[in-house]
Amino acid sequence: MQPEQKNLIVVFTHANIKNIQNELLKEHGKIPDATRIMTFDAFVYHMIIRPYEKTIYNFFGQNYKFEKTSITLKKPPQQRIKINGRYVPNKSYKKKDCFQHYMDERGQYYCETLSELAMYVKQGRESIVLTAAERLNLFFDNILIDEL
Repeated sequence: MQPEQKNLIVVFTHANIKNIQNELLKEHGKIPDATRIMTFDAFVYHMIIRPYEKTIYNFFGQNYKFEKTSITLKKPPQQRIKINGRYVPNKSYKKKDCFQHYMDERGQYYCETLSELAMYVKQGRESIVLTAAERLNLFFDNILIDEL
C-alpha cells in the first residue's frame, strides 16, 4: 500500500479494522490521511446502496424521497416458519422482486440482504455493482480486500 495514494481497505470484521489500524500505525506511525478502512457490509451500504438509492427505488417502482436510511442486524423474515411442528409459508416474507424483501417496516436495510440487493438491481442493462465499481475508481487509487 502506498500511503500517499487514496486507499480503501475492506475487511470482514470490526476486529480486523483494529488489526489493520495497528499494522498501519506500526508501518507509518499513523493511519495515512487518504486511507479509509471499513467492513464489507459498510462498504456495500455506503459505496453501492446509498449512492444509488434513487435507482433502487425506481427499479422497484417506489417513490424516492431522500431520507436517512440505515442498516438493521435483525434477520429478514424467512420464507417458511415452523408452527406446531410443521413448516408453513410465512405471511411476512416478501419475494426477492419486492422492495420489502430488503427493508424492514422502519425503512432499514437488512444487513443480511445488502449484497443480494446490490446484485439484483439493474441500471439499464447492468447491475448497479458495475456502475458503482466504475465510480469507485474516481475516489480511490487502490481498493484492498482483506481475507479473501
